Amino acid sequence: MAMAAGREGLYLQTGFMIDREKRAFYFDLMARKKLDHVVVDLKDDYGKLRFSPRSGLLQRMGSIGNVLDLEEFAADAKSRGIYLVARVVVFKDEALHGWNKGALAVKDRTTKAPWRGLAQGGQPIGEHWVDPFSEDVWAYNVEIAREAAERGFDEIQFDYIRFPTDGTNLQDAFYPARAPGMSQDDALESF
Repeated sequence: MAMAAGREGLYLQTGFMIDREKRAFYFDLMARKKLDHVVVDLKDDYGKLRFSPRSGLLQRMGSIGNVLDLEEFAADAKSRGIYLVARVVVFKDEALHGWNKGALAVKDRTTKAPWRGLAQGGQPIGEHWVDPFSEDVWAYNVEIAREAAERGFDEIQFDYIRFPTDGTNLQDAFYPARAPGMSQDDALESF
C-alpha cells in the first residue's frame, strides 16, 4: 500500500505504449506534469491479451491483440521512475466468451447458448460476459495478473469484477458454474 499511496498518473490504452515514439511522448509529458504512474491494459475490454504470454494456460485460452513488449516497456518505465499498473478486464470478455464454443460464457436459461444482453429493440448489447462463478475463469485472470507481476508490473487493477447488469433479457442469464447455495457476492469474493 505504501508503494501505491499518493501517486498520480495516466490511463493509456496499450496502443499508445506499443509505439516507442508515442510512448516517449507520453513519458515526457508525465515527467513535465510530475505524474509517476501509468495504467495500461494487459487484457482489454474485448478480452484481447495485449502481450505475448509465456504461460501455457494463457497461450491455450487467450486471444492476442496488438502486443506490448512487456520487458522493454517495463525497463523503459522503470528507468524513468514510473510505477506500472496492469489493467485486467475480468468478466466482460468477448474473446473468452467465444472460447471453446462458449464453454465459459454466461448462458441463456432457455436455449443454453451463450447469453447476450438485448437492447429495447432486440439488438444485442455490445458486451460479452463469462461466468463469474467459474473457477476456470478465475484461474485464467489470476494467471494474467501473475504473469504481469513477474514481468515488471507493480500493481494489478482488476476491472469489471461484476455480473452483467444490462439487457431486457437479464432474467434469462444463467450461470452454469454456480455451486448450490453460492450467491453472486460469494462468487466475487471467492475470485
